[in-house]
Amino acid sequence: MAPNTARACKFCDVVAGRSDVPVVRSWPAALAITPRGAVAAGHLMVIPRMHVAAIWDLPPDTADALFAAVVELSGIMRTALAIQGLHTIVATGAPAGQRTPHIHVHLVPRHDGDAMGSIWPTGVTVSDTTSAAAIDAIRSAPVG
Repeated sequence: MAPNTARACKFCDVVAGRSDVPVVRSWPAALAITPRGAVAAGHLMVIPRMHVAAIWDLPPDTADALFAAVVELSGIMRTALAIQGLHTIVATGAPAGQRTPHIHVHLVPRHDGDAMGSIWPTGVTVSDTTSAAAIDAIRSAPVG
């Protein structure tokens, strides 16, 4: 996929240097930036330099580079911030909470007793039958 030129993309603007969003780290295929409205001290986002809207559109080489940057940065954060845990979040599509159609990975530092709480809803489960049907559909779906 080529850089996004068809419409405005705030992450493509960051990549192109047309934004005041601070770049924390840089790799050949990715950037680490500070999100507006960070939810924890040290909350960062890693974005690919290539415009890709959704995880299922991510070319394998770009995915490799993006997640190599995520792994490297998470280790740096663990040491630099003495974090006890880390939420690594990728949301694809509006129902999952994606607000910018350019794939990005949130790295949210966690500590025991912090204000974030659990990301998992309580009291919500799926029936075994529904779960089994979904797993069967995944298993039998063609690859690619």
